Amino acid sequence: MSTDLQQLSPEPLDDEKAPDSRGKIPGIPPVGSHPGIPLSSRIIASLKFIQKYSILPFAGFSIIHLSSVVVFPALLGVDAGNESIDVGRELYQTPSLEPLILGSAVTHAMSGVLLNLTRKFVYYKKHGTTEQAKKSEKKPTSHTANEDDNVEDVNEGLGGILSILGFSSVKSITYRWFGVSPLSFSGYVLIPILAGHVLKMRINPLLVDGDSSYVDLSYMSYALSTSKIIFPFYAFLVFVGAYHMISGSNRLLRLFSKRARKFAYIAIYSLLSLSIVSLVSIQKIPPVAASMAERFSRYIDYI
Repeated sequence: MSTDLQQLSPEPLDDEKAPDSRGKIPGIPPVGSHPGIPLSSRIIASLKFIQKYSILPFAGFSIIHLSSVVVFPALLGVDAGNESIDVGRELYQTPSLEPLILGSAVTHAMSGVLLNLTRKFVYYKKHGTTEQAKKSEKKPTSHTANEDDNVEDVNEGLGGILSILGFSSVKSITYRWFGVSPLSFSGYVLIPILAGHVLKMRINPLLVDGDSSYVDLSYMSYALSTSKIIFPFYAFLVFVGAYHMISGSNRLLRLFSKRARKFAYIAIYSLLSLSIVSLVSIQKIPPVAASMAERFSRYIDYI
């Protein structure tokens, strides 16, 4: 049996049909991919990815900064705190790193706001309202303690302190009252108070002196002496910041167990306690000279 074979000339592949992996960013669906997936779903996935990982530079800065102004002054004294501030200033107040840290925080906040707005818009398009239907909330009831009792619903936050004492978790107050999770709510609260902190501690000194090399714990001590609001303001800043960072880290690492939530609460309230001890220690710093007090006054009042 004979077989007729026909010789064909080679032809190049059609570039338009060949898959192109250039320009792809891991975790973010490229434009035009997955035609069956709605655009809104791809936008939400992209925003989630950006929000999740954009915060990493600012998180590293926060660990160093909290050590300098909260942990060291409380445990080792204000001199150790000032030395740590000087070291930190050399590390992150550079032309390359400082914009990266600031951009990290701004990107994280903006992507979070856009993510929540996009979700509400999608829900509105589907249901004609932005108010999600809420199931009837029951009071916490006691049950058998279990270290693997996970709380994965973001609207329950860390489940409440009662949940680690053997009670069932419920939707948080922030979700029942405002329709946002505790993690998102703490982020929204952080935006204005963190902006105020940066204004008084970094921007105003730059506008007055051209740098912030005079900003240390003696400046904080002077600020504490000018108003009784400063003490609770910074204690509250540490508390909300600790909750947002630790709760967010648990969610990023998918640590939902009762044991993980217990450690989270211990870390949050330990940082709050250390912040109070630190503020008390800083208040005891002797008053600065008149010329320095005048400079500090301009820092506080400039904007």
